[in-house]
Amino acid sequence: MDKTGNMKSQNNDSSLIDSENPWQYCSGTLYDPVTEWCCDGRVNGKRSFYRCCGTGTYDILSQTCQNGIATTKTNMCNGKTHNPRVRFCHNKKLYQHYYYVLCNGNVYRKI
Repeated sequence: MDKTGNMKSQNNDSSLIDSENPWQYCSGTLYDPVTEWCCDGRVNGKRSFYRCCGTGTYDILSQTCQNGIATTKTNMCNGKTHNPRVRFCHNKKLYQHYYYVLCNGNVYRKI
């Protein structure tokens, strides 16, 4: 907490959540750290594969964040572009998430 009683957390650090009072403050605004993030003083809803970038959030699969600005990135695998929500790259080969899973460095076909 800072001197005004506001939480400084900008990530999903569950160790900061008080089980008796799960609510926290973000620049004076009360928020639920289970479903929301405080990104540089602004409350944002949590979503899978998103992280704080400046006062907003960015998609870690399709964007990068530099100096608080999110920009689109190109996902490449062995010289081919791909959508990381549909496919993943392992050892220069593309696999569809629907059929395969990557676990501890090994690719397995789903049953």
